[in-house]
Amino acid sequence: MKPRSQRLQPVADVAQRNEAQHMKLVAAARQRLADGQHKLLQLTEYRDEYRQGLDRQRGGVINLTQLQTARHFLQRLDDAIRQQQAEIVKLEQNVHVCLTRWQDARRQQKSLDGLIDRYRDEELLQRERKQQARDDDMAGQRWLRQRQQQAQDTHAASDAAGAGT
Repeated sequence: MKPRSQRLQPVADVAQRNEAQHMKLVAAARQRLADGQHKLLQLTEYRDEYRQGLDRQRGGVINLTQLQTARHFLQRLDDAIRQQQAEIVKLEQNVHVCLTRWQDARRQQKSLDGLIDRYRDEELLQRERKQQARDDDMAGQRWLRQRQQQAQDTHAASDAAGAGT
């Protein structure tokens, strides 16, 4: 059977892909927000330039129809600006939602990575303990053989001494 760390690795891989996908969603949401803010800036600048041009024309002759058309156009620009401001609020909320989801995915991925690391540490410790037990067993057997050899040598030496007398 595979160690727990290896069995859990595919789950961690999925979590990592999920976190990366959420990161891409955050980047896309931020880009849409930046685009929306740029569009608002363009609309505001255009309205201000149009209004300044209209103010310059007032010094000259302007008829009522032109004035009404200009005011109507400015009203439409103001409406577009308000709509874009509302869109930016939605885009900001979307960025916040995407960030929250990414943070959750990131926490999950980090948690799984930490668990796998802990399992690997436990597995390494277990292997080291098994190796130490084998080493201790081999050392014990070697010591026992040496003691037995010494006992045999001592017994053989006493037999030889007894035979020589």
